[in-house]
Amino acid sequence: MVFRWEDVGDRIQDQAVLVIDTLRATTTMVGFFEMGAGRVFACPTVEEAFVRRSSLPSAILGGERENKAPRGFDAGNSIFEYSDQMIGGRSVIFTTTNGTRAIGAVAQKASWVGLACLRNRRAAGNAQQRQSDSALVVCAGTQGTTAWEDTLTAGAVVDTWPRDTWTDGALVAWTVFHAYQEDLLAGLWASRHAKVLQDAGLSRDIEYASKLDATCIVPVLDAQEWFVKG
Repeated sequence: MVFRWEDVGDRIQDQAVLVIDTLRATTTMVGFFEMGAGRVFACPTVEEAFVRRSSLPSAILGGERENKAPRGFDAGNSIFEYSDQMIGGRSVIFTTTNGTRAIGAVAQKASWVGLACLRNRRAAGNAQQRQSDSALVVCAGTQGTTAWEDTLTAGAVVDTWPRDTWTDGALVAWTVFHAYQEDLLAGLWASRHAKVLQDAGLSRDIEYASKLDATCIVPVLDAQEWFVKG
């Protein structure tokens, strides 16, 4: 099944769930682990991020509001603001407008939470299937509405599931993915949020997000509510 996070209710209770925010939270968080991050904490609010940073001053503080790093943050939500040297072996405290709020809502109820994007979609789909036959994907969306790019990525994940598990919602997502699977960059550019990022000078992030199966890394929530390399 594929849901917006605002709509999940109790349907994800004690379930294995993948969270998607293609542009850009889950893509960037997967990227942190590609750069060698030790762990990543997803904060719903800027205020909570500062509180957590105060108790772990060696951590990197990253994220965005209105596509800009809040005052006092080390960097924003673009993977190109980070480097292997900056990230390697360190903890990252991270907050975004939509993605980390979705993660927080899911983490309260799900028994297993992984992060998915186009870059790790096969690895993420396989990791989830090892946890449960009941496959659930939650899309962050944008400001409470469905996001085209998240639906496309959900369809890419659905493509890894056994077809007899597909619901109608999964089929809708897969149909979007199938229409663009030969040119995923064009698929992302079809989204409204891609245009917003372009206007903000962040077009490189869209190209980065479009790379299918570029990594096998799947960040997974641990018992202390940190994402670690799964």
